[in-house]
Amino acid sequence: MELVEEIAMDVLNKLNRVYVGDLDQQIAKLEQLAKLQYEFYERAPTIEDFFKYKATDQRITELNMERSLCLLRLSPDLLSHLESNDNNIFGF
Repeated sequence: MELVEEIAMDVLNKLNRVYVGDLDQQIAKLEQLAKLQYEFYERAPTIEDFFKYKATDQRITELNMERSLCLLRLSPDLLSHLESNDNNIFGF
């Protein structure tokens, strides 16, 4: 019986883990891109290049928020509350 409990606990522990590796990879790539975009903007400043950099920076922020929400494991009712307040950047 002890072996069954041990296996069950192992399975539960594995199910409780949240995988965010894909998001981490996307964030890392976008951070590299943002760095290059900013360096390019500094060398030959144009408003278009600045907006490209800011768009990439905004996407990094969104992915970091998504990652944090995954790690928090918020219940669906809390997530729907956040979605209903999309116009407010603070979520309330």
